[in-house]
Amino acid sequence: MLSDNNGTGTRQVHGIALNSASLNQPVSMIKSGDVTIGATLTAGLDYWLSGTAGGICPRADLTSGMDPILIGVAKSTTLLSVDIQDSGVTL
Repeated sequence: MLSDNNGTGTRQVHGIALNSASLNQPVSMIKSGDVTIGATLTAGLDYWLSGTAGGICPRADLTSGMDPILIGVAKSTTLLSVDIQDSGVTL
């Protein structure tokens, strides 16, 4: 199930999927550590669970009503240091 930070029951993050999978097939995921992702990051910025299911966003994109969950910090334009942290608050 894809997580988002503004949906009922979907704000839990257990990791980042490293592959897609069909129903009832195994999925590899990372819970912490470095991962190269298929998006352009800004080195040094922190990235959070997005309001778009399955997405991440920079802190500047968080708005009122969202549940901020830190996903990690960009080490470069392609490398994300994953360190998932749920603050348990709603903005």
